[in-house]
Amino acid sequence: MSEPTTQNELQEAQLRQIQLATEKLAIELNEHRKGRVWQNLIPLVTTAITILTFCIGIYRYSVEQSNNRVASQKALNKERMAPWLASQREVYNEALTAAATVANSEDPKQRSEAWVRFQQFFHGPMILVETSDVASAMSTVRGYLDPGNRFSREEMNRQCRALGTSMARSMAESAKMTVEEFAAHQAQYVFSMDESAPSPPGEKKSPTDGTGPAPYLNGPYRPQ
Repeated sequence: MSEPTTQNELQEAQLRQIQLATEKLAIELNEHRKGRVWQNLIPLVTTAITILTFCIGIYRYSVEQSNNRVASQKALNKERMAPWLASQREVYNEALTAAATVANSEDPKQRSEAWVRFQQFFHGPMILVETSDVASAMSTVRGYLDPGNRFSREEMNRQCRALGTSMARSMAESAKMTVEEFAAHQAQYVFSMDESAPSPPGEKKSPTDGTGPAPYLNGPYRPQ
């Protein structure tokens, strides 16, 4: 009886060996399959990384080009505005100086000459460079400086200082504008053909009242 038992044990041992070998083979095969999956994914991952890198490069190039265009446009606007800003600063300074002379000079001749000078700027160079708020301030100051209107020096100086503040604000704002924006913020005067009844200094007139010149479209009427 011992011989058959030994033979059975041997067969069982061989079966276990075969089973273990099969399990090992299955494990190795599974690992091999996993490795093949990763090997198959590597080209896809590499391609995806390449495409992503290319897209990032395109995006950065696009942003850089956009920034360059913006910077170039700003430089062009600054260059185009430079003559306007220089002229505006000069005219503002001259007009304000004339106004301050009228308000403070003790010399009648000097005051008279300064008044004429202020009038020349009021009806001339200021129109080319002034923005709407400065146009309003100029009209107000003119009413105070008019020799026919007897205002105190303190009152005239107060209006001159207000005019200077408007001019400073106007120059700061103009420096940020394009030529087109600057033109849109300028006073635009539209006169009727009938100027038989001009308005008093500083008074706004309706363009539909049938008398005198119409006010400019964006501010007070400039009296003659």
